[in-house]
Amino acid sequence: REVVYALNMLQGVQSSQLAVAVRPLLGHATGEVRSGALDVLCLNGEPEDGQRARAFLSDPDPNVRIKAVACVVSQSSSDETARAFLAELLAGEPVDRNSALAFIAGGERGGRYRDLVTPGVVEGILNDLEETGEPGREVLAGLSWKPDGCSDDIWDILAQGPEASVVEAAIAGIGLRGDLSRLEWLLAQLDHPHLRTHARGALAKLATSESNVIGELEAFFHSD
Repeated sequence: REVVYALNMLQGVQSSQLAVAVRPLLGHATGEVRSGALDVLCLNGEPEDGQRARAFLSDPDPNVRIKAVACVVSQSSSDETARAFLAELLAGEPVDRNSALAFIAGGERGGRYRDLVTPGVVEGILNDLEETGEPGREVLAGLSWKPDGCSDDIWDILAQGPEASVVEAAIAGIGLRGDLSRLEWLLAQLDHPHLRTHARGALAKLATSESNVIGELEAFFHSD
């Protein structure tokens, strides 16, 4: 745990000496350590570290695979090279597709590549009936933005599907996107024994960005 703690403390710290220190940790037996080492190399590594990271695209730990994508992108020689790499992953094997999507969805570093999440990529995720399908749909459902060219119907498909993790992610996504069009459905989930906690979180997120949600909540509770 001390190694994990130390790596967490190093997140965001920039020093060329850190790369030398963390490279041996790429071979650590614990996925959390490998993931943390890759994260440090995103900021402090060299192009060769991007090549090393490619070996972890097939790591058994999904978080390591996502960090590997981030490291390859960070150490790419140009934005064009990074975009080509991500596009290849999104069009490739489902495991690679999911890792690339999670990287793009995950924050500032991946956000500039949102346009690579095309309707074709989304359709492939929705129609994936293998074990890779649910993780992909979970990431898709929780996006804070709608992929270009996609209908709002994708949110209904994801929110009303049979996979609990995907439905929970879809509820969180409503809050992240500020999607007031699904407010009534979200309120209805307050009566669901397993989804009410997730619905409360999404409603709280909506209320911080949309003041009229407070009035909707008051009307809802007074109607009982």
